[in-house]
Amino acid sequence: MIAQLGMIDSLVGVSDECRWPSEVVGKPIVTAARIDPSTLSNLEIDQAVRDSLDAGASLYSVDAELLDALEPDLIVTQDLCAVCAVSSGELADACPAGTTMLSLDPRTLDQVAEFMLETRNLPEIRLVKHFHDHPAYLDALAGLVREYWRQSGRPDKLVMSFHGLPRYTVARGDPYCQECHETARLLAERLELPADAWQTAFQSRFGRTEWIGPYTESILSAYALQGVQRVDVVCPGFVADCLETLEEIGIEGKKVFLDAGGGQFHLLPCLNERDEWIQALADIARQHAGEWLSKPGRPSKPLEIPLESPS
Repeated sequence: MIAQLGMIDSLVGVSDECRWPSEVVGKPIVTAARIDPSTLSNLEIDQAVRDSLDAGASLYSVDAELLDALEPDLIVTQDLCAVCAVSSGELADACPAGTTMLSLDPRTLDQVAEFMLETRNLPEIRLVKHFHDHPAYLDALAGLVREYWRQSGRPDKLVMSFHGLPRYTVARGDPYCQECHETARLLAERLELPADAWQTAFQSRFGRTEWIGPYTESILSAYALQGVQRVDVVCPGFVADCLETLEEIGIEGKKVFLDAGGGQFHLLPCLNERDEWIQALADIARQHAGEWLSKPGRPSKPLEIPLESPS
């Protein structure tokens, strides 16, 4: 974000996991993970994270002395989740005197609704309901797949894996399942794939309730048993890589396919910071905010209305 704002030259330090863009490499690192993943298995890492969070401990530490020496005017952080960054409270304690801290704290729809119930001066709010069939989003996805195939060759089968939901959500009117299938169909069209070359599937199932299918794990196992030599998996519903793509598919899904006798397994990256996706996101935002951006300014002085009737 700092780079996109054209302020990379003003950046004096970064967090431990900041690796992009390349200009940040070599900048002083002001945070460190308290858990060393190089000495632990995936299950041990998961347990260590859970134990730390249950104990109310932060997963990251802040180098307060280095932070003080860098003398930043502004510290930009986020408060999305305890697994992703130093807690804003711990960072505030280490913040040098006179430094402003900006926390990008996202809000859920429930929190937005709670805010609207508590305020009288309501802001205008517009929600982007979906973008599953937006041409710019689909073009970005198709470009990613084509680029990967140019470099690594084409698979026998392409699995488009989406995050699953309990099946009862469909009966209650949730359009998510239908939208996933529509995204997959439109992406296959852009890639000019025959019907037998691709498959929609759903992952991340847990609990005893039946979820929408087919399940990604079952598809991968079946392909291996059928003698499919190479499977590629793309996760269109995840716009950024995370544990559910890198671990659940890239590690666990790969193991399922190979253990069942499959040949090559390729997990394609998510859109992440690709220029085509960022431009698509900007296009979607502009289209929905178009009327607002073109509205004339309103008077800055509020209308004065007497609260009591004159005597």
